[in-house]
Amino acid sequence: MSATEPTLASEQSRTTRRNLWKTALEVFLRAGRRWRLNRAAAELSRLDDRQLEDIGISRNDIPKVVEGLFNTREAQALPLADKTEERPVAAEAYPRAA
Repeated sequence: MSATEPTLASEQSRTTRRNLWKTALEVFLRAGRRWRLNRAAAELSRLDDRQLEDIGISRNDIPKVVEGLFNTREAQALPLADKTEERPVAAEAYPRAA
């Protein structure tokens, strides 16, 4: 065995360190995601009911909407245009100025 060949113990040590870094990174990323979720929910909660109605959500929908904003699997599965639901606008809802 030459000096340049890694021993089994050093290979296991590298794998263990790599797993520790990976775990630490995952914990950090989860904490960042949770912080962004909480911040988005707080911002939406600060809006009054009229403003929430204008953007098409109710106060009860805030957690579901926020979770949907940051759900990467859902975001990758559907393009943004497919997620939005088009609603017909009634002509009498916006009267013309005289």
